[in-house]
Amino acid sequence: MFKIARACVLAALLASCVSLHLGAQEAITVRGTVFDDVTGAILRGPLVEAPGLAPLVAVNGTFELALPVGDQTITITSPGYLDAVIDVTVGEERLTLEVRLKRLTLSEEVSVVAESDESDRPSSVTVQPRDVFDVAGSLDNVFRTLQLLPGVAAPEDFGGRLSVRGGGPDQNLTVMDGVEVHNPYRIFGLISAFNPETVDRFDLTAGGFSAAYGDRLSSLLVVENRRGRPQFGGTAAMSVTDANVLVEGSLPGRTGNSYVFTARRTYYDLVASRFSDSDFPNFRDFQGRFDIGVGPGLLTVEGITSREGADISFEDEEDGDSADAIADASNDLLALRYQTLLGTRGSSLTTLSWYRNSDFLDFTGAFQNDARRSNVPDGGFGESNVIFAREVLVEDFAARQQFSYAIGSNHLLDFGFEVHSITSATRFKTEGDRNEQEPNGSSIRGGSGLPDEIDSTLEGTRGGLWVEDTINLGTRVSISPGLRFDWSTANGDSALAPRLAVFWQATDRTRLKVAGGLFGQSPGYEKLQSADYFIDLSDAKAKGIANQYATHAIVGVEHGFSRGFSLSVEAYYKKFRDLIIGRLETEEERLVRVSQYDFPDELQGSVPAAPIITSNPSNDGAGQAIRHRLLSDASTNRPDRALRVAFVHLREVGPGRLRAPLRVRLRPPTRHEPGGELPHEFEVGIRAHGTLLVRVPAHRAARTAGRCHGRPESRP
Repeated sequence: MFKIARACVLAALLASCVSLHLGAQEAITVRGTVFDDVTGAILRGPLVEAPGLAPLVAVNGTFELALPVGDQTITITSPGYLDAVIDVTVGEERLTLEVRLKRLTLSEEVSVVAESDESDRPSSVTVQPRDVFDVAGSLDNVFRTLQLLPGVAAPEDFGGRLSVRGGGPDQNLTVMDGVEVHNPYRIFGLISAFNPETVDRFDLTAGGFSAAYGDRLSSLLVVENRRGRPQFGGTAAMSVTDANVLVEGSLPGRTGNSYVFTARRTYYDLVASRFSDSDFPNFRDFQGRFDIGVGPGLLTVEGITSREGADISFEDEEDGDSADAIADASNDLLALRYQTLLGTRGSSLTTLSWYRNSDFLDFTGAFQNDARRSNVPDGGFGESNVIFAREVLVEDFAARQQFSYAIGSNHLLDFGFEVHSITSATRFKTEGDRNEQEPNGSSIRGGSGLPDEIDSTLEGTRGGLWVEDTINLGTRVSISPGLRFDWSTANGDSALAPRLAVFWQATDRTRLKVAGGLFGQSPGYEKLQSADYFIDLSDAKAKGIANQYATHAIVGVEHGFSRGFSLSVEAYYKKFRDLIIGRLETEEERLVRVSQYDFPDELQGSVPAAPIITSNPSNDGAGQAIRHRLLSDASTNRPDRALRVAFVHLREVGPGRLRAPLRVRLRPPTRHEPGGELPHEFEVGIRAHGTLLVRVPAHRAARTAGRCHGRPESRP
């Protein structure tokens, strides 16, 4: 008996030691995204459960779990789908999973594979934050990365504005975590408002987006920020333009409560200030996010504050040019989001937000103008004095409510509403010379069609209602008809906009995607912030200014070949009507302007006598864009193939993905004047990504093996 008792005591002590050892092990982050297996669409709000952890609602379809090393089981449920029970082996490397849920009409099966860019709609591209870091010349700016994609062009070389499929930069909608961001740029577009260190993914839809989004004609960019990781930690990084510091960790209370803080600031201005009296363009921003379990759901509190400034003076003694510029801008955002399940078939996402952007610029300059000379045939060249002050303000209080509900086994109904109380104002005064050579007289670059002074404010409410039903027809076909209703008190206009998307998995490797519908856009100064022209929207309702519209039609075919090569062919048609443009001068206005030129007969040909575009609005704009896109995607994941790369500092890293986008434009976009036609183009895009192996010891590589086919990431 004594020997038996002693053995029991030893066994208990041994078990206690093992338990203490296991409990002391550091938890490993397992990150995942949940998709619909048929359409490839991200599922919003699935419930994720793991032993020892509180149930977690995967906001926007992504989740993170802190799991101990060893064999673990993760259970994922979502209304209208079969439950997924996933067995994973957690090693010392972080795991990233892709989970595909089957509809209730399909057999029970779940696969965990590498990340994918598949979408249930054509013209949709996902950009990972690491792509923003890797692309040469991006300056950590996602917009400069997106400019490399087929169908996307850059209106200027310096900034990050986008022209998508014939549309202007003012026709693009940017949404971050359910909040519309009216000014997503920093320092005149050189840097984006989004910190790649905290972003989970960027999704750009170049056309045919769903009925859940509206009030834009061309494209949709959805930015999803990630939650703070449960382990306390931080990073510091430095790019060409700015330095970045991040701190994150867990919060008291439920498992899964977390926070993340980031701070960015330009540093080149601090260096330059030692050698110059000017304050070069600079910015600083702070971003914080809390994720807290409240009741059956998850509450997210997110805030951003940003400040920009510049005070520059220069003088060129040789040419006599001089300029002084003062700039001051601020961007602030506060958002509350609550996501929860509604029974076993529904989910709800509520977003309340406040956004404010102000931008001030005061410029005075004198430049030699080779296009100007005195009014005698042999006269010398003159000087242009550019003097103007501009101030823009946008304040937006918004509420957005989204519901998803599974009706039976073949229908997933999405519906909701959004309301914006917007105040937008533009104030500027132009005292100097005008740019008579600008094709658009209402250009914000100093066109002659701008008024000398304006102080205009628009206050109103803009809202939208939408409903969309995803219907499964068998196992390979799904259709998503939708309807959206938008209204705006700024001009008193409203409209119904039908949408439709079709997905057909023709074979195991070939899929067909079709999308289209009607898209509308109301007038507002908040949209003109990104435009390269100005329209006076004072009394827009009294002037009878209607909404703008565009019709989209997109057809795409994708085929996957062996060894990771795929080919995508896509054609689209976009027709614009009722575009708000500046009307031409009347004959009376033209004669008054031309009479101001006191030129001799020999120089009458230099007088800009043709009617110019004014800033007075009209709905007379129209056009169409037709293009064909060919996109190939080549990938390799051969562990027996190693790529030797010479670095000054060699880091030991695990497998990662490389992407090298290349765009070949057979006909570059041309700047067109009113009355001209948009060019037809054929675009070719090539994307390649593979696996980079850099001196990974064999014993570390063995740790990544297991029953789960997730993509392991190296730990810092």
